[in-house]
Amino acid sequence: MANSSPFLELKNKQISTLFKEIPTLEQIELNSSYKVKLKNSHFYLVISLPTNFPQSSPILSLNPSQTAFHEMIDQCGHIKSQKLNNGWRQHYSLGKTCAEILTLLNQNPPTLNISLQQQIAIETNNPANNSIEELEELILDDNAFKVYFNDITQVKNLKFSRDEIQIQNETLSKENLEKEENLTRIKNNMLSLMEEYSIARAEYASVFDELLKAQERFSNDSMISILKKHIETYESSSELLQAKYFELKDSNLNADDFLKSFLEDRKNFHLYTSKLDNFKN
Repeated sequence: MANSSPFLELKNKQISTLFKEIPTLEQIELNSSYKVKLKNSHFYLVISLPTNFPQSSPILSLNPSQTAFHEMIDQCGHIKSQKLNNGWRQHYSLGKTCAEILTLLNQNPPTLNISLQQQIAIETNNPANNSIEELEELILDDNAFKVYFNDITQVKNLKFSRDEIQIQNETLSKENLEKEENLTRIKNNMLSLMEEYSIARAEYASVFDELLKAQERFSNDSMISILKKHIETYESSSELLQAKYFELKDSNLNADDFLKSFLEDRKNFHLYTSKLDNFKN
């Protein structure tokens, strides 16, 4: 059931990032453990994936762990990392996370485990344990003070944190640069769409202006004015015909032509008068 779930698909995608980011990676057990050899060292970085990975954090360790000494290794022999120890998230890239740790280990390789007595001396590296003469001699000797200072556990931890943050920043910068081309394409598309929008907006404004003019032409007052003009025209025309025929005795106007023109004018007169009445109502 679990083998066909999206959970396994996400796990496989995470594992594929391992081989993408670390080409020299070797498989120990399928979907479970992998290793990669550190540069100029006999140590291997071992990557173990729990059964509920990527919901749970991967476990990174050095092999052989019994002989390895490094500030990144805890008492159990596991690699200490902000991502691994302070809230792993399943969307984190397994390949990039392991590649960052591998880079740190290659920059500052682990050493063979020192004796218990030497380890106690380092862990108790405290000026209070030295005499005044030893402290004065230490302060006057720049090289000795530098070695003493760099051997302090807190200083080592600060250097490790600094290097880890630097690697993470470089990785983040690389990811942002990879997105630059896509962002540029999106920006250009947006500019093109804005130009198209400006053209369409101008066309809309022109059409809307024409619509306002058309509405003005066909407003109530305009239509009443037009109908009245037609009524006046046909009324004047019919009266003029009547005067020509009955009063002026126009010889060029016979009875048939008079009736035809007069009836046409009166018909149009009554037609537009009826339209005007209907329009007003």
